[in-house]
Amino acid sequence: MDINYSGKQSRKRRLWFRIKLYLISGGFLLVLLLVFYISQSSFFRIDKIEISGLRSFTETEFLNNLKPVVLNSYLAGALGFNNYIVWLKDIKYDHPAIIKIDTETNFTNKTLKLEVYEREPYGIWCASKETICHWFDREGVVFARSPATEGFLLYKINGPLPNNEDLILAFKRLGAALDVLNQNKVLVRSINFDDKSQELTIETYERAKIILSLRFDVSDLLVSAIESVVKKVGLDKINYIDLTVENRIYYK
Repeated sequence: MDINYSGKQSRKRRLWFRIKLYLISGGFLLVLLLVFYISQSSFFRIDKIEISGLRSFTETEFLNNLKPVVLNSYLAGALGFNNYIVWLKDIKYDHPAIIKIDTETNFTNKTLKLEVYEREPYGIWCASKETICHWFDREGVVFARSPATEGFLLYKINGPLPNNEDLILAFKRLGAALDVLNQNKVLVRSINFDDKSQELTIETYERAKIILSLRFDVSDLLVSAIESVVKKVGLDKINYIDLTVENRIYYK
């Protein structure tokens, strides 16, 4: 009696095991068929990709760099780059020159629109007297190599870049100081950075030098120097203005 009962239980377990195996296999097969259908169906296919806001890359370069980001899973890879499903997520494109990418899909026209937001060049930082120069934006992000240029349209800084941990803070203070100069229509001929003293020497169009420290926020002190010295004496009659000591203005 016990032997028969044990045999029936064993057959039932094997039966349920086979049923579960068939259900799992069938479900897996159904998923594969569904993925295959979606990947091959013209209903989900993108026929045209429109890109706007791109400056630093050609469209071909940009799309080739974007593919690994979009097809970052087995499912996305199976569906393909030109499938609507893979674009139903935020695109986090990790490149210093690009802030973000907005996507817009149109099922009717089978188009995908990519709006690329790139960083705006605020100035050039040249780490050496040769051609090792980089663009940086208003937030102090160094994002691309640049040619070594001269002129007054963009700020050019000569000298080694600050250490990574000090970079953002240094740029924040630098940007605030440059904004003050720009608002007061002070033309900058050159900017030299001394990494040991954390000081900037700004040479104006009139050849006057303004020496700033990046160890503290110097923007208010610079405003005071312009109001009390520059506007009264004139940059053409000034040799230098030293603002490397907090709350002190020295000039000659």
